[in-house]
Amino acid sequence: MRFIKIFIIMLFLVTFCIFIHPNASQNTKYNIKVKKDDSLLIFILNKNLNALYIKENNITSIVILNYSVNDKQIEKILNENNITNVDKLYNITPVMLKIFDKESKFLTTKNNLISLKVGKDNFCIFNEEQYNIDNNFKDCKFLYMFNFKNDVLKDLIGNPYVIFQNYNNPLPILTQEQIYDDWTELYTIEKDYYTILKVSNKEFNIIVIPIVN
Repeated sequence: MRFIKIFIIMLFLVTFCIFIHPNASQNTKYNIKVKKDDSLLIFILNKNLNALYIKENNITSIVILNYSVNDKQIEKILNENNITNVDKLYNITPVMLKIFDKESKFLTTKNNLISLKVGKDNFCIFNEEQYNIDNNFKDCKFLYMFNFKNDVLKDLIGNPYVIFQNYNNPLPILTQEQIYDDWTELYTIEKDYYTILKVSNKEFNIIVIPIVN
C-alpha cells in the first residue's frame, strides 16, 4: 500500500511538471492550446484585485470578487494580465462597475455559495455570509475558498474534486491535512503565478505559470 501511494505521488508530480508552460520564464503571457469545446478559468490575484477570467465558446467573462481600486485601475490591471476586452462582467457585491465599456451584473450568494458553469461542471465560490448553516458542496466539482471564517472541514472532505485557496487566507493546517489524506487536490492561488483551470469534455487540467515582470 505504501508503494502504491508513493507511485501515485510521483505520477502526480510528473504530470504537474508536464503542464508547466515551457516559455513561462521568458515572458508573462500565457498561450494555452484549447480546442473548440474547451473552457478556461484563470485566477487573477494581486493586492488590489481578486477576479476570475472565464473563456468558453469564444465568450469571455470576468467575475470581480474583491477590489480596492476604481474601474479604470481595474481595467489597467486586467490589461497587464493580457485581458483587453470582455463579453460579460459580474460583481459579487451590489455595486455597478464599468470595465471595457461593459456594466457589471450582480451575482448573488445562496447558502454561502456562488455557482458558475465551467464546461459542464460546477465551479463554486465559497463566500461565507451566513453562519451556523450546513454547507452543501456535493454539487461542486471545483471549489474556491474565497471568503470563510468557520470550520468547514467536515463539509469539504469527500465532496469537491479540486479545492482552491488563497495564499493570504489559507485553510487551517488541520483542514489541509485532511484534504490531502482524502486524496482531494488542493491548490494555493499565489499572486506571482497564473493558476489556470482547463476543462474539456473528458478531463480537466490545472496549469500553473510563473509571472515574470
